[in-house]
Amino acid sequence: MGQAMRVVSTESRGKYEDERKLAGAAKMAEERKAATNAKAILGWLTPSNARTDRLIFVLRHAANLAKTATLTRLESRRALDMLREDTASSLNAACGLLDKGRLTQDAIDLAREAVAAWLNALPAEAS
Repeated sequence: MGQAMRVVSTESRGKYEDERKLAGAAKMAEERKAATNAKAILGWLTPSNARTDRLIFVLRHAANLAKTATLTRLESRRALDMLREDTASSLNAACGLLDKGRLTQDAIDLAREAVAAWLNALPAEAS
């Protein structure tokens, strides 16, 4: 017996594409917000700051979003993916040092530069 043929209308396909674009825009907005929050914290963070759960959460959240955003591996986003990986690495390093009470200004500066580059490379928000 033959298998039933599945027909997909162009209307359904168009709706799917629209939903996919909206989901991608939402993920990009979340990534941009995390980068902005990390940038704000890194703007005032100093080696003498005490470790707080909130600091670690915001910085690690940004690092995790940067790292997981690279999983799609689109060829057109290779440069952005490299910046995401650098950002995740530098934020995780800063968090590790902060956890141990050994945060350095160099680690803060590296994370600040990586986050700024990541944020600048993200596509502009649609208005």
